[in-house]
Amino acid sequence: MHKCFSWMLLILTCCAVSAQATPTTEQVQALISASEKARQRHATQEDIEHFLGFFAEDLIDTHVSFNRSFTGKAHLRKGIPEKANAMVSLSEELESTVLGTHTAVAVVRETSTYYKHEQLKHFQGRTILVLEFNKNGLIQHMRRYLD
Repeated sequence: MHKCFSWMLLILTCCAVSAQATPTTEQVQALISASEKARQRHATQEDIEHFLGFFAEDLIDTHVSFNRSFTGKAHLRKGIPEKANAMVSLSEELESTVLGTHTAVAVVRETSTYYKHEQLKHFQGRTILVLEFNKNGLIQHMRRYLD
C-alpha cells in the first residue's frame, strides 16, 4: 500500500508540473525579435499585435527599476506606438537565457536612439527580463530590471 501511495504521489506531481508550459530559448528569442519590430517607427498594428500575442490578457508588467507595475495588455497596446513614434533606431539582442520549469530569465542588450522632450537621446545597456509563463505558454508576469 505504501508503494502504491508513493507512485500515486509521483504521478500527481508529474501532472502538476506538466500543467505549466515550459518556455524555450526559441520562444524567448521570438519575443525579443517581436519586441524589436513592434517598437520601430515604421511598425504596423500587426507587428504590435504579434508582440502582444506573447502575453496573457491579465499580464502583470513590473518595471522594478522605476517601482511601477501595470496589469493587462492595454498599457502596452497604448504605449508602444507612442514610444515607437519617438524612435530613430532600435536594436535588441538576446545575450543570454536561463530557463526554468515555467520561467525564463533573459538578458537583452539594447541600443537605441530616440527623441525625448524634443532632444535626441541615446541608450545602450542591458535589460534583465524575468518571465513567468502560464499553462497556455503565455507570459503571465514580466519583471524588468535595468542592468
